[in-house]
Amino acid sequence: MVHLPTTSLQETLHQRKMTDFKKYPLLTRRLIDFAAHRQAGTSEHQECEIKGEIIYLNKQENLLAFSMPIMRRRAEFGGAIPMYVVAAEAGKNEGIIAVQKEIRFQQQRLADIKRSLILPSVVDYRRAEEEVQEYLKTLPTLSPEILVQLPISAREKFHLAQVRGLFTTKEQRHAIEAWSYCDAGYQALTEPLLQSFATKEEKQFAFITRNSYGVRCLNSLNVMFIDIDLQPENWDEFCPETMPWGNVRIQEDEILKAVANVSKDWELSFEVYRTKNGFRLIEMSRLWEPLSAQSSAVLETLGSDRLYQQLCQAQGCYRARLQPKPWRSGNGICTYIGRYSDSAPDHEEAVMVKGIHDSWCLKGEVLA
Repeated sequence: MVHLPTTSLQETLHQRKMTDFKKYPLLTRRLIDFAAHRQAGTSEHQECEIKGEIIYLNKQENLLAFSMPIMRRRAEFGGAIPMYVVAAEAGKNEGIIAVQKEIRFQQQRLADIKRSLILPSVVDYRRAEEEVQEYLKTLPTLSPEILVQLPISAREKFHLAQVRGLFTTKEQRHAIEAWSYCDAGYQALTEPLLQSFATKEEKQFAFITRNSYGVRCLNSLNVMFIDIDLQPENWDEFCPETMPWGNVRIQEDEILKAVANVSKDWELSFEVYRTKNGFRLIEMSRLWEPLSAQSSAVLETLGSDRLYQQLCQAQGCYRARLQPKPWRSGNGICTYIGRYSDSAPDHEEAVMVKGIHDSWCLKGEVLA
């Protein structure tokens, strides 16, 4: 169990309204998973902690480099200081030398980690759920000073710090910089919850949240959505790093052929929709674990946008936008193309997720 730092803090928390951990179901699920890995001491947990430290140290190195006196003498070099000059100055800066030494130490620690087959047990997950529920109650009064005292992992602290409206001042953001274990990334885990969906057995399987620009998104825990983007007409706007096929232009019929092949070879069933910039698929035959290698294999094989893949990894579920983007004209999200199936029967949850999706998205022919 995570114990709050002081008795006075405990008394303060009891006097104030507690935040219901159910307000952030997607965040809670990820935090429980992180906490369970921490409980079990898995190699995955150790790697994430060290990688986070390296990222923080790299940021510190950059800040020190930009604050060197040489950086204020751009005019002497015609506005752009040569990198060899910057490197030479950095090599004489004691602060930068110390940070670089620490980076090398952490990199060696990372290399020395022996990957293990240890995974969190049922007991680890039970304890993790108790911990997460307890520390989520502190959100109304959480401060960087309290957060630093919680005996939890850096990535747990990082995601807690992303709760909207929690840390708003420059000083508060600076105080939690040490836990920025990843680059800016996505903050979908702390989006406002608008609606949740459960089976007859009261198992929650999907949530509707409101994203950063104000539109509703469907988040499915185990029914796979696949987002596939075509290259835009303006090649200058194309980012090949986000596409599994890189710089190669892929035609619509090639994507649909790939869907048909995957459906046949892997015995899957896809409902296929056309979006403004590509395709959206729903896999109907089974439930998927978004963090699994099998899930990644399907997304990558079908050419899913890697930014979408990262989002699935970050929040531990699949996702589909339900409303038009505010800056686009149009009244529909997608149009239905058809079914690509190897006759695999539909899973009950997939049918329900598809029903929610279609009721929102198939509202017009002009896609936005």
